Amino acid sequence: MDKEELRNLGLSKWDKLKDAIKKGDGEEALSLVDVLQDGVVKLGNANIDWIDMLLTVLAEQEGEEAVYQMVKAHDARFRRRLWRGVSVDAFNAEAEQRLETLCDILTVAHGLEVNVSEDEEKFVLSFPCDTGARLIARGDCGKTERGHPWSHGEEGFCYYCSHCVVSWEMAMINAHGYPAWIPLPPKQPGEYCTILMYKDPEAIPEKYYRMLGKSKGKEN
Repeated sequence: MDKEELRNLGLSKWDKLKDAIKKGDGEEALSLVDVLQDGVVKLGNANIDWIDMLLTVLAEQEGEEAVYQMVKAHDARFRRRLWRGVSVDAFNAEAEQRLETLCDILTVAHGLEVNVSEDEEKFVLSFPCDTGARLIARGDCGKTERGHPWSHGEEGFCYYCSHCVVSWEMAMINAHGYPAWIPLPPKQPGEYCTILMYKDPEAIPEKYYRMLGKSKGKEN
């Protein structure tokens, strides 16, 4: 290879995409988008598989309580950071802001298409989750052998999905008295993930607190 070919091999494809857009080369830009999307998806899947394996081995060697401690420790560290310049505590905002922020996470960070519907009490989001639901569809992910508050009291609950329960339900209840939203992972391979986001926290049914081992309206 000549020097130009070697230099070109090492160029960032993100920079190549920007250059193609600036030059108005739509065909090249679209081709690069496909390449980059494929790479991002493959890397993301590999990282999720790695986390699933780590949590599974941790449970096997140290017991399932260690999974909860790991996920809780991750949540505590995450809350000291910002997500795209937005404090995690901003999820204790009006429902419309919580909805916009969550949809931003799902459509930007995950690149998903999300079905959003609304009734008088709540917003309902449904989507083909690319993380936990993908692990569940794979059929061999780590799952709880018994029910825990961090698994909605269910056995057979995907270890990876527990981070949504810990972060957006349990931690938010402890901090603000109610969950930011209620994630309901799929029960069977191929099903969509569902998230319930109540407009008025007082309208959240008691059952969603009970499955976390908590009581609505009481200090937890």
